Amino acid sequence: MRAWIIALAFVAPCHLVDSSRTTVPVAPPEYALTNMEDQSRYRFLRGELNGNSKKGGSQGKGKQNSLPIPSPVVMPPIEVATTTLTPTPAPMQLPTPSPVVTPSIVVAPTNLPPTPAPMQLPAPSPVVTPPIEVALDSPPPTPAPIQLPTPPPVVTPTLAPVVPPPTLLPPVVTQVTGTPPALSAAQVAEIETVMKTTLAMGAGYGLDCNPCYEGDLYGAILRLVFHDAAGLGSRLDGCVDFNEPDNNGLQEITGQLQAVWDKVGGAAILSFADLTAIATKVAVEMASTVSEFGDPEKVSDDTIINPLILPLKLGRIDALICNDEGLFPPSSFSWSQTSELFNTRFGLDETESVALMGAHALGRAELRFSGVSDMGWTDYQSSFGNRYFTDMIGISWRLSDQFDVFEKGKVMLLRADTELAISSQADCVRWDPGPEQKEGICPLNVPTLPVVRAFGGKGGTFLWWTHFEAAFTKMVEANNPDLYSAV
Repeated sequence: MRAWIIALAFVAPCHLVDSSRTTVPVAPPEYALTNMEDQSRYRFLRGELNGNSKKGGSQGKGKQNSLPIPSPVVMPPIEVATTTLTPTPAPMQLPTPSPVVTPSIVVAPTNLPPTPAPMQLPAPSPVVTPPIEVALDSPPPTPAPIQLPTPPPVVTPTLAPVVPPPTLLPPVVTQVTGTPPALSAAQVAEIETVMKTTLAMGAGYGLDCNPCYEGDLYGAILRLVFHDAAGLGSRLDGCVDFNEPDNNGLQEITGQLQAVWDKVGGAAILSFADLTAIATKVAVEMASTVSEFGDPEKVSDDTIINPLILPLKLGRIDALICNDEGLFPPSSFSWSQTSELFNTRFGLDETESVALMGAHALGRAELRFSGVSDMGWTDYQSSFGNRYFTDMIGISWRLSDQFDVFEKGKVMLLRADTELAISSQADCVRWDPGPEQKEGICPLNVPTLPVVRAFGGKGGTFLWWTHFEAAFTKMVEANNPDLYSAV
């Protein structure tokens, strides 16, 4: 403690020594000097004051100014009473706070208000609905049903659903129904009108049709009448065997005619076979009527004034059971096989057989039904003209790479068609209308070629119509006795 107090006494206020001044103020020996000269002087004076001076200490070293040495100032000793100093207080020891003990609150249960009992709400009284007494002798009136306005019927030329006529069973037996009553000419005309309206049958001659609705409709009707007449019994009996693959596609047109048949009275008025004969007559008439939207000169060089009206006899009896298995000629038939069938079943000669083949002028083949091609025989499939014969010898044909047919653009000829102009023995892939006989060109040297040229030449339309009418009449009247003409 004493040493600390003495040190405080040495640090008394004093003047700093400035080396630039010429005088040196008196300073206590304890002063810390700023240069080497002052330090030497300090040590010298200190030695004198303490009585143990040393000679030759630092005289003459580093002295720049000759300054007089001041007389030493003897300072009386400063006695500092140690008792006057306030002792350094000991660090205050704060008492450790006593833990706060929270007194537990004891609530006397008797001081608490009693828990209120739960409120018992009164049960609602049930609502008693008074019974409604209805007098049995006077029931309330029944409200009248709301009559919604009947929408007008929509007439569209869409195809009717397929509804097959008579039941198709496998036995090769033909059973017939009773003979329907005879029809008058007026009744037949009325049936034709209903048919034209129901099936939307319009004039088709001259239309650019490949394909078109009229061509598909008229071609289907002619195909149906031929398949019916060429089937079991070799007669038109209103019965087609739909189990026979060669009859594929006839269900649709049969359903359309079924709808017409139902409208005119069905079997009570006429047989389905007679309705088919009427449909064929109407189809040929409309297909030979010049359309106001067509160009008849594209079909033929012949000028059409009046349509072809086929003769019609009625009185056929429908068969109830059909079986055409193995009886119908497929599309792969040759001309010789086809002409033989026409002759044996209908009594047609060669010219009439060629004329009947001209029915291919209407409609087209469909791959899904025939397995041959999606093509027609002409580009005017709704026109009952001689374009079929004209093209056969007037354009170049090539053997198809996909089917066993000759084709040109979008038209084709089946095997029986081609053999009307070329030999079935010819090993060729094309033929041209020119007379040159080159390798691969089919020779035009068959017996029917003159007939084809006659039907396809100038005035050939009417010549063909004449022979077709004879052939058609034989086909639809074959093996159907007791037919009559409506009057």
